[in-house]
Amino acid sequence: MRCSRRRGTPSLFQAFVPGAADLGSLDALHGMTAMRINRVSAGLLLLISSQCFAEEPRGVPEKLFGVTLGGIYDLGNPEIGDFGDIPVKKFAGINRFLGQGIHYYFQPKENHKFFEYAEKREKPKDKYVRTSFRLYLLPVIPPEITTIDQLNEAKLKWEVSVIEWSNDPKTKDDAYYWAIDLCKTFAVDISVNPEITDHFDSKWYECTFSTDDREFKVSSFYSKSVQLSYKKEVSDSKNKSVERAARKLQVNEIRPY
Repeated sequence: MRCSRRRGTPSLFQAFVPGAADLGSLDALHGMTAMRINRVSAGLLLLISSQCFAEEPRGVPEKLFGVTLGGIYDLGNPEIGDFGDIPVKKFAGINRFLGQGIHYYFQPKENHKFFEYAEKREKPKDKYVRTSFRLYLLPVIPPEITTIDQLNEAKLKWEVSVIEWSNDPKTKDDAYYWAIDLCKTFAVDISVNPEITDHFDSKWYECTFSTDDREFKVSSFYSKSVQLSYKKEVSDSKNKSVERAARKLQVNEIRPY
């Protein structure tokens, strides 16, 4: 059955395109149609584009500069250019730090424009140097090692406990406002609300994004720094476990009773 409409009753087209009923010619009607369709098409494209390019907020990161927090790596033999399986472009140096671990200085595989690689030499001819990128690594002591001699001779693997970039600012103000700006930027990308520390008088600004056992931090304390690490209680527990394992080996060597 054909549908009919009474004269004077607007068509569906006239109802959805205001002014179509008053158009005096078919050409004008087609022109108005094209104009409205173009506007609708443009709106749809903008909507689709925004949905396609908008990303879901991220959680607290699990890796930084290509290195995974909690990753267990073989450091190889840097003396001969063997970096093992740790994902770095260049090895720069190692030094022992507080606790049972070491600081491992490196250059990432990929360049990061906002986080520049810099070397900090104490003497111009130093072979090994400190850099703006460093890791804090804890030794993984396998259960089959039962003596200090075995420990000293073993080729150990190392667990990543901290990944950090830091650089000295020109001024305290520079670091303070740098940290504020970066914290606001990361806050729109990470789904966790940060804990904020703001001491204007000392120009210390810090934001910490925490979840589960890890935290991601931006700070102006001492220097400009970005850090991914275990939470303090988790880090302390890991350090104590390594120390306990090492002391068990030691006591086997010196026990007088």
